[in-house]
Amino acid sequence: MGGMDDFIVDDEVEDVGKDKPRDTKAYNAEGPAKNWRACNKCRLLLTMEQFMRLGCPNCPDLLFTEEEADYTKEKTTDEY
Repeated sequence: MGGMDDFIVDDEVEDVGKDKPRDTKAYNAEGPAKNWRACNKCRLLLTMEQFMRLGCPNCPDLLFTEEEADYTKEKTTDEY
């Protein structure tokens, strides 16, 4: 138990390899640190406004919207 046989392999995942660039994007919290919040699920730091505007890029299942400030406060924290 605990060996390599315990891992699930998805054969349909494309091998990016070292010769192909990855499609990546950087997200930075804007403004002073006192305005930052962390996603409760992945701990990414963004401002409340960024979460409401962009959502959490690491957690697409969390549906942040500009109209749902209470939901955004519930799914993020200012204690990180």
